[in-house]
Amino acid sequence: NYASALEYYQQALNFRQQHLSIDQSDLGVSHHNFAIIYAYLGRYDLALEHYHMSLRVLQNTLPPLHLEIAVCYCGLGLVYEQKGQLEKALSCYDKTVIIYRQVVSSTQPHVIQIEAHIKEISPKQSNNIV
Repeated sequence: NYASALEYYQQALNFRQQHLSIDQSDLGVSHHNFAIIYAYLGRYDLALEHYHMSLRVLQNTLPPLHLEIAVCYCGLGLVYEQKGQLEKALSCYDKTVIIYRQVVSSTQPHVIQIEAHIKEISPKQSNNIV
């Protein structure tokens, strides 16, 4: 039940905001959770808002080549793709792959999957420009 999930995520976010400094990576995780639910609900603008809040916190609290940041970029890419903003989606996917290649093996399934997805939507993005 997504409504219940949002309620519990709000409680977790409230707790984290009261007990952690604003630049704790757990706050980024909370916003990431909201983004996932809003994306599932088709509320893409809210999903993007929370993904960007998550990314901002994670970039301020984690090393630049951290898997959580890559996962956030991937989520952003998915939402931009759903909105038909393929150029932004590809940019996010490219950032995801850059981090993954540095942190895990290039033969890791997530890397292969995202690279294949980039190849799949790149021609679509080119067609949108014409």
